This record gives sequence, structure tokens and C-alpha cells, in this order.
Amino acid sequence: MRNENDYSLGYYLKKRRKTLGKTQREIADLLNITTNYYGEIERGKKDPSLELYKSICNKLSLPNNLSASNNELDVAFSILSANCPEEKKGDLTSLIKALDNLIG
Repeated sequence: MRNENDYSLGYYLKKRRKTLGKTQREIADLLNITTNYYGEIERGKKDPSLELYKSICNKLSLPNNLSASNNELDVAFSILSANCPEEKKGDLTSLIKALDNLIG
């Protein structure tokens, strides 16, 4: 069973990092930040600035299509879509829109 932290930015960043076969240290070095700071982002203890988030998206080959509000649904969609097979992206978009309508 998933808990609420399974849907956080850190959860998706960790999942993507592991998919790429990278360590926290390797990602931190790519971003020019400390391993400690990157680990705190993955654990949900720190939130990256929008500039750092864009750098993370770039370095981890994630789409960077955040809205100006930088809300969690936009972040989740960006990260999920990077890991989603092309033939399922329409389903993912429909799901995200339905969730947005439900909570919005």
C-alpha cells in the first residue's frame, strides 16, 4: 500500500534516478549541489527552487512543463509522463485532467 509520500516530488525523483542507474551523489554532482541537499529533496525535507527544479528536469531528461503555479499535480504529471510509454500518454493526460477537476 502506498502512503502520501509516494506521490511527492521526491518519490518521483528517486524513481527516475534509480531508473537511470544513478546515485544521489552522481545527481548532486550534475546539479552542482551537495549530496545531502539532493537527498533532502528526495526525502521531501526540502523543496527545490523553480530554477533548480528546471535543472533537475534537464539533467534527468524529464519534461519541464510546469505551470506558473508550480503545483504538485503539474510536477507529478511532468515526472510520470517521462516514464510513461508513448501509447499510454493519452490515458495519463485524461487521468491527470480528471484528478485536477476532482480536486480543483
